[in-house]
Amino acid sequence: MNRELSIFLLAFFSISLPSLNIFAEGSAVFQPPFIVASQPTVVSVLSGNVAGVTFTVTVAAPSLSTGQMPAPSCAQSSPVHWQVTSELSGDQSFMKVTVHLTQSLQLCDANSSQTNCCLQPLCVVESVQVTACLGGAVVAVLLVQAEIFALSSSNMVISGNATVIPNQVYQPLGSCPCNLTAGACDIRCCCDQECNSNLKLLFSSYCYAGVFGGNVTPVFDQLCSAQNASTAPDWFPFLCVQSSLDNSPFLGLFYQGAVVNITQTPSFRVSLLPGPVTPNGYKQGDPVVTAGGQYFTIPQQSVSGPCLMNAPVAYLQNFNATCVSLFVSCDANPSLCIQSSSLNLILANGQGGTVTITPMERLVTDLTGFVSNPSSVTLLNPAQQPLPSVAPSPIWLTRMFSAAFLKGNPVALPKSGNPGYQIGKPVIAGNLQSGTGKINRTTLNLWEPVGNGLCSNAKTTAVLFRKDSITGCLLQLSQQNFTNCTYLRDSVQNTLSALVPATLIAKMGNSDSTNLTQWLNITSLPSNVTVAPADDLPGSCSAVPSHLNIHIFIADTGAVEGAIQQEIINVETGFTPVLWQLQCGGASIATCVNDTILQTFPVSSSVTFIKIDTISLFPKTRFQINYTAYDCERNNVCWPQLAYPLTRFYTGESYSMSLAKGMILTFFFIAAAVLGSPWCKIRQAWNNSTF
Repeated sequence: MNRELSIFLLAFFSISLPSLNIFAEGSAVFQPPFIVASQPTVVSVLSGNVAGVTFTVTVAAPSLSTGQMPAPSCAQSSPVHWQVTSELSGDQSFMKVTVHLTQSLQLCDANSSQTNCCLQPLCVVESVQVTACLGGAVVAVLLVQAEIFALSSSNMVISGNATVIPNQVYQPLGSCPCNLTAGACDIRCCCDQECNSNLKLLFSSYCYAGVFGGNVTPVFDQLCSAQNASTAPDWFPFLCVQSSLDNSPFLGLFYQGAVVNITQTPSFRVSLLPGPVTPNGYKQGDPVVTAGGQYFTIPQQSVSGPCLMNAPVAYLQNFNATCVSLFVSCDANPSLCIQSSSLNLILANGQGGTVTITPMERLVTDLTGFVSNPSSVTLLNPAQQPLPSVAPSPIWLTRMFSAAFLKGNPVALPKSGNPGYQIGKPVIAGNLQSGTGKINRTTLNLWEPVGNGLCSNAKTTAVLFRKDSITGCLLQLSQQNFTNCTYLRDSVQNTLSALVPATLIAKMGNSDSTNLTQWLNITSLPSNVTVAPADDLPGSCSAVPSHLNIHIFIADTGAVEGAIQQEIINVETGFTPVLWQLQCGGASIATCVNDTILQTFPVSSSVTFIKIDTISLFPKTRFQINYTAYDCERNNVCWPQLAYPLTRFYTGESYSMSLAKGMILTFFFIAAAVLGSPWCKIRQAWNNSTF
């Protein structure tokens, strides 16, 4: 049986072959250039100048003296058992090269005179050198290290006779469960009758054990002969079972009911998606349908990795997909170009109405992160325009798709917990509206510098609960900015104060915007700015509030179903003053001469969460307050602890031992009392008295 498998990459090694580095001008390259093959077919891609390229195949062997492979050559060699086929791409930028073994992989029979067969299980062990030639010159070399085993069966003929299935009530179904392939030897399945002795030598030490390996009648633990004297429990001699090994505990385990007729055609067919149906209310996972009765599709990644171009969008299932494909024009592959008009659809809302989708298109000029070689593409036009021509070498285009389902008003801020804050959720702040009593929600922010790190280009990010952070950015100032230090301090402080655009903070993650009792005032600590004499010097200002400190105090205020709930109990903001001074010495002398030269000064913001322990001591009882003489915590003599050795607080020995000793002492005390002098006199008086 001839089998062809397309193997794009079995193994890749980075090797150095000095004798293979002499290529022609403008040469091409194999990707990958080295393949370890265990199957009769391997595939590589030849990219570059591939027009008019021819191939020669040789079986090469390294030199015994140098250990290097022979130099590649375009001359025809002796016939080999390998064949090369090529397939040129449409834009002639790359070529798919397939190397196939033409030799049969059947094992030779014992008394056969065939030559086109394998004498031993390891059939092919050789190095195959594929040389790409252009005009008689070598342009690229592919090296294939082949280690291919022979087929496990000599005939591979599957019998058409019906399989007789025994009655499992009396015999376990399948005496060799690991025998999964008909007419062939299953590796590591030592009970497979189709494995000859030579094949079993390859895996005789790694046979499957247990029921799967053929031990369908194991010795079960209840048998009297299964236990020995060292491992048997104490009840074993009286409760063990005398039974034959044919009475397997696996009877009825694999199969219940009547025998099922085996179908001749396998049912391994791809399930087809049913036709679109106008929904009467969407459920999670249902495909979204357009008003025209078609599926709403967006390219998505499949389970195996490649992207499906016409994948339906599932209701309430967000996704992010990254699709990588060759960068070609829309005329060559129209499926890669998504027209903005194709996304301007009217969807069925599931309640008899419709929803219109209006996409927004944005021109991207920075190709970094979207193509593998941005320098090879001179322009990126909008999606509806044909893409420009690309360089001869293939360029891979990365496209990103995402879908998100939003509930209610997409602009509204979500909750950060219920009721307490959840770790990683934004801290909710707000401002009180005058006259309405309603609180407008917002967030506390930190710097998020990007690019060159300047504050003018920096973005902001929300403060997250229980996430201590410190961020900053750079201000560009010149000597002109240091002429008025008061104005400079106010400008820097206003810049940092913009990160806290609120006067209230939500105590809980679900604080009501109309209930002022669930909010706290943000405390602003005084700056205590002290003007130093350095302000009188040109190019320097002291006490510049360049660092914003946000201290958030939290505490555990209860539990809901065992989950600790944390709330905010106070928020303090303050500034740290520093001295700013222009650098005029050394190589920066030009700053003092030219008052327009800019220097950078850092400003930063930080947030720190401080947890306050709210567990208080138990209040003293009335006994501890009024009768201090009997308080065991304040006196050496404690009458309530007379029986201390019998209490749980005594740790000198085990509680059971202390209790036993106490009971023995009690017994002796009672015995002494009964047998003592008072009881003897009472007993004598009782015996002498007459009634």
